[in-house]
Amino acid sequence: MIVEDQQSVAAMLTDPAAYGESGPVEAIETHISRIFLVGQRAHKIKRAVKLPYVDFSTPALRLAACEK
Repeated sequence: MIVEDQQSVAAMLTDPAAYGESGPVEAIETHISRIFLVGQRAHKIKRAVKLPYVDFSTPALRLAACEK
């Protein structure tokens, strides 16, 4: 279940200008993450979801998962 709308964040991260690039940004969405491919780099955010096997429903829980 999606618990928070992250559309504005995703929209910003699909803009090449956010990275100082002019080329395209490829966005890949999984059950728990969004990955943005820009040139030779990949940027990943955790989706705000709460599922039976993972709880990323708050910014603190998503940060803790990233710090592991």
